[in-house]
Amino acid sequence: MTHRSSAGRFVVVLALAALGVATVHAGRQTVGQAPPKEVIEQVLVKVNSDIITKTDLETRQSTALRSQKINPRTISDAELSKALADITPQIIVFAVDELLLLQRGRELGFRTSDEEFKKFLERIKKENNIETDEQFVAALKIENMTLADLRLSYEKNGIIQQVQEQEVMRRHPMVAYEMLSPIAYLRPALDIPYCHHERWDGSGYPRGLKGEEIPLAARIFSVVDVWDALSSGRPYRPPWPSEKVTEHLWLERGRHFDPAVVETFLRIPDED
Repeated sequence: MTHRSSAGRFVVVLALAALGVATVHAGRQTVGQAPPKEVIEQVLVKVNSDIITKTDLETRQSTALRSQKINPRTISDAELSKALADITPQIIVFAVDELLLLQRGRELGFRTSDEEFKKFLERIKKENNIETDEQFVAALKIENMTLADLRLSYEKNGIIQQVQEQEVMRRHPMVAYEMLSPIAYLRPALDIPYCHHERWDGSGYPRGLKGEEIPLAARIFSVVDVWDALSSGRPYRPPWPSEKVTEHLWLERGRHFDPAVVETFLRIPDED
């Protein structure tokens, strides 16, 4: 199915048409019906409250064509249709992946605070020499955006980035295992890099081991690792006082840590 937009010669290939196209109009949603005059937007994919619309698809197609240095105005209809047919399936896959990442982030409680968004706005204003809110709103209008649109886009991208970073973190025990396992003299210690992110209550990764399923060496290292991380300064926070670190380890007994390991560790005299 194709649609020629009013702006120039741009053909949209709706690869999901075979599944039925949902349309939103007059506050109601229908599926597979011819769009009436009051149609606001065609919804191609919906994951809970997040959607990919026909306009979203057109924008992504246009961006993909530009990245391939294809100008729709300088090629034939047949060439444009073929180019869109080639790129659209992958565009839809990526777009759906984004929605799933966004949904996962919301399930994990990721969000953008008002303070974070305010700092983002101030940075954008500074980089573009914009002095007043009125000038900023006017600049957004030129881009066919509102402040609400910008907030939604910023939050969406931030949540997706957080989920992706978490997924990378969750893969690193497996990467460490694959890198170190060929080294014979390190094999006896592989339980530590492979299992030190497992949690006593079974909510850890990469395998969701629980209790004594987690190798003892990894259970011990997990406590020491968290103690060292919290006791040390980071670019984004100062070191925790020893009393606060001790309280954290104690409260996480039976959830994050092996209770017996925590109790033994905290009996070790503090040399400081």
